Amino acid sequence: MQIHALLRARGVSKVMLVADAPGLPRAMRAFERVGFVVVPEPSAGVLDLGGGPEDRLNLLRQLAIETVGRLYYHLAAF
Repeated sequence: MQIHALLRARGVSKVMLVADAPGLPRAMRAFERVGFVVVPEPSAGVLDLGGGPEDRLNLLRQLAIETVGRLYYHLAAF
């Protein structure tokens, strides 16, 4: 049984969604598409653009993962 069916069976229609800031919009759409009212709560991660090359590469990796995730959700009509 899928999680949204379990929550619906218990009368849950509104959820607080905690996710990292870049992933929050994608996660919100996924929950809204199955009928939940979403209260977004970004995690306390801090975006530091002033770091060294490794920090910037890590940020690029995170952005690439989000871009691929959004494309997948769009193509899968999720």
